[in-house]
Amino acid sequence: MSATDSTSAWYECDHCSDYHPSHMFYDTAMCSFKCRRKADAESVLNELEHEHTVCGTSAA
Repeated sequence: MSATDSTSAWYECDHCSDYHPSHMFYDTAMCSFKCRRKADAESVLNELEHEHTVCGTSAA
């Protein structure tokens, strides 16, 4: 087992699509806490927009 193997791997962030060394990743999919928070916020906003659309449609 070599130390260079674990630090030389680069992965693409699921949120920003940038490539970073594996040791820089906040979790397995996101390169930083900032990306994780943005992705979480976007999913909440998408859900709210969807609910608003459904609500608006059913009220019409």
